[in-house]
Amino acid sequence: MPTNSKKSNSLRASGAFKAPSILLKKGEVDLTDKYDEQAEYLLGLVDECSHNFMEKYDIDEYIIDYEDGMDEEVLKCLAYINMNNIEEAKKIAQESINNGNRGNYENGGKAFFDWILML
Repeated sequence: MPTNSKKSNSLRASGAFKAPSILLKKGEVDLTDKYDEQAEYLLGLVDECSHNFMEKYDIDEYIIDYEDGMDEEVLKCLAYINMNNIEEAKKIAQESINNGNRGNYENGGKAFFDWILML
């Protein structure tokens, strides 16, 4: 979208990118015939865990400081873009490309970090 091309969240206009999920809590649930009740219970747990996590952390700062995932540099770029710190995102992208990591997630012949450098 041309009107969205210079906005911090404009990567969605270039393609679909996803980041790995974060494990919020481990637990067990007995399977029964009461699927509606189970679904409501599980959604309540997810909602509670999500709420507690969001109260404890700023998600962008958490990703930059604590995330240790497979696509760590991609997540950091997204966090910096969301924080409107484009220059830091570009720095990470350039360093990653220099190290042979283009960031996967190809679209239109360009990979993730190639798109970041175009911001």
